[in-house]
Amino acid sequence: MRVVIVGARRFARRMYVYLSQDGGRDVAAFAVPRQYLEETEILGLPVVALEELDERFGPEEHEACVAVGYVRTNRVRAELCDELEGRGYGLVSYRSSRATVWGEVAPRHTLVLDDAVVGPFARVGEDVILNGANVNHDAVVEDHCFIGTGATIGGEARIGAYSFVGLNATIRNEVTIAPRCVIGANAFVKRDTKEGEVYSAASADPIRLKSWELRDPY
Repeated sequence: MRVVIVGARRFARRMYVYLSQDGGRDVAAFAVPRQYLEETEILGLPVVALEELDERFGPEEHEACVAVGYVRTNRVRAELCDELEGRGYGLVSYRSSRATVWGEVAPRHTLVLDDAVVGPFARVGEDVILNGANVNHDAVVEDHCFIGTGATIGGEARIGAYSFVGLNATIRNEVTIAPRCVIGANAFVKRDTKEGEVYSAASADPIRLKSWELRDPY
């Protein structure tokens, strides 16, 4: 089946390269909600309103890849996945040929990108993006997470659902990151967190805001 990429920004364009040049998939089009429809063509392919996707690229012949990052602590991507499945579309997963996977990766919309490592007995949940991250042995990444390039999840650590772990952040062995947390770039988290906490590299202590009070990263 051909693939429609939902999204039209940088990450969507990256997924076009990954899927078409490494994943052996035929990308048919891009789609975005009508309110964000600014271009009619990207990389020589049509861009259509998501509301009209069924009419032009129906689920009988197309699957979908939701190329949306960590907006609203990954909830936008999760909601789009649910919507598309409800409309009959299968969801594409992708594993880079340059990734190393020893552990268990859920088959529903997981995107394991270049240089990512999933160690032995580690488990990665549904709708997770591993952007060149290292998930060490026996660690768990729950559903709807985004783990950034160079991030290291220590052995037996757990990342709660809807969390974001930024560039080169480190989660110590056996530490549990609660759901909906934001771990900033280069932060080193040495103890368990509470739901919605936000950590920065400056001190690796939670700041006053909760993750749902942050402005959208894009």
